[in-house]
Amino acid sequence: MPNLRNQALGFALGFIPVRRARSLVKRCSPSVGAAAPPRRRQLLVDVSVTVQNDARTGIQRVVRAILNQLLNHRPAGFFVCPVFATRKIGYRYVRDFPGVVFDRGDHGDGAAVEVEPGDIFLGLDLGAHILPRRQGQLLAWKRRGARLHFMVHDILAVRNPQWFTPKARAHFERWLRTVAVFADGLLCSSHVVKEDVADWLARSYGLYADSAPIAIMRLGADIAASLPSVGLPADSGPLLEKLRKNSAALMVGTIEPRKGHVKVMSAFEELWRCGSQAHLVLVGRPGWRTEALQQTLRLHPQRNNRLHWLDDVSDEMLVALYHAATGVIVASEAEGFGLPLVEAAYYQKPILASDIPIFREIGGDGVTFFSPGASNLAEIIDGWLQRIESGEFSSGCMPSEITTWHDSVTQLLENLVSGG
Repeated sequence: MPNLRNQALGFALGFIPVRRARSLVKRCSPSVGAAAPPRRRQLLVDVSVTVQNDARTGIQRVVRAILNQLLNHRPAGFFVCPVFATRKIGYRYVRDFPGVVFDRGDHGDGAAVEVEPGDIFLGLDLGAHILPRRQGQLLAWKRRGARLHFMVHDILAVRNPQWFTPKARAHFERWLRTVAVFADGLLCSSHVVKEDVADWLARSYGLYADSAPIAIMRLGADIAASLPSVGLPADSGPLLEKLRKNSAALMVGTIEPRKGHVKVMSAFEELWRCGSQAHLVLVGRPGWRTEALQQTLRLHPQRNNRLHWLDDVSDEMLVALYHAATGVIVASEAEGFGLPLVEAAYYQKPILASDIPIFREIGGDGVTFFSPGASNLAEIIDGWLQRIESGEFSSGCMPSEITTWHDSVTQLLENLVSGG
C-alpha cells in the first residue's frame, strides 16, 4: 500500500499521467460495499479561501450561501462541518465563520479533520493554490472510506489563459489535475460548464463520463440568503436618488478582462459625447490585467457625475443599487454562470447581456442580447434604455422562475448525499 500511495501522489510532479494516478487512488480506496458503522456522518464543506479572506467575489457568495443553507437545512444523518486548509496546514475544522452558528457535533474547534467510512468532503471553495498541496490528506481520506466531491465553477483559466496571470493559470491547472485524480463526483452550475468539463477531462486526461459523474446545481439569486454584508455609505442617499431619477445602467463584477467593462465604457463615452445624460454604475473590486482601465475610471472627467465606480460596497448597498438602477448590463465574454444576471432578474430589472451560451442557458424573458463583437454597442445601449423608460420592459424575470439558494442546496443534496 505505501508503494501505491507514492505512485498515486507522483502524478503531481508529472511523473504519472492523471488516468493512471486515478486508477491507483481507486485501488487504495475500500470497496464500494464496505459497511460503515451506524453513526451520523460528516459533510465536510471546504471554505478555505472564503473563511480566511472573503473578497466577496461570485464564488465566495456561492460558498457563503451554500454553507448557510446547509446549516439551516441539515441533511438527515449528517453533521455539517465547515473545514479549511492553507498551503502549509492540512484540513482543520473551522473555529468561526461570520454569521454562522455551529453545534457541538460540527467540531468547530480548530482540530485536525478526521474521517470515517461514509463521510463526504465537498470541495466548494476554489482553493487552487491549496488543494494540490493536500493530496496526501485526500488520499488518506479515500483510504478511510470517505467520498470526495468538488464544485467546478468553470475552467476558463485553461480554456482562455490570456485572461489570467501565469501564476493563476499554473495554480488552476494543478488544481484541476488534483480534482481529476481524486473526485468521486463533480458539480457544475450549468450545462454549458458541465459539457466543457466533460470535454476537457476526456481530451486532456482520457477520463470519460463513467469515471466521475458530473451533476448540475443551479445557483441562487436571493442575496438575502447568502450571509450578506450590511451597511450603507454615508453618501449613498444622494447617489441612489440620482440613479432613480435618471437612466442608469448597472454592471456588477470584478474589474477583469473578460467582464466587458472596456467596451461598455467606450459605448458610454460615445453616448456622453452625443449629449446623453445616462449614468453608468460599476460595482466591483479591482482585478488583474486592467490597470489602464482602472486608471481611466479613477481619473475620468465623468467620475462621480455620470460615471460611478464603487469598488467596495456591502451586499445591502448592492441590493439598493439593483433597485435604483434602470437596468443591468452583463457584458462578459465568458462565464461559468453569471450571478449578476439572475440577481438582476430576481429584482425584476431588465437585462442587456452579451450573447454567449451560458447567458442563453440561464437567461429569461427579461434579457436582451447583443453580439459580444457588436460595433454599435452605444446605439444598442441607448435604444435599450429608451425602451425601458418608455415602459416596454415592465420587469425582468419573475422571481418564481429564479432558483433560490434553498433550491440550490436541495439539488446539491439530491446528488451528493443520496448518491454519495
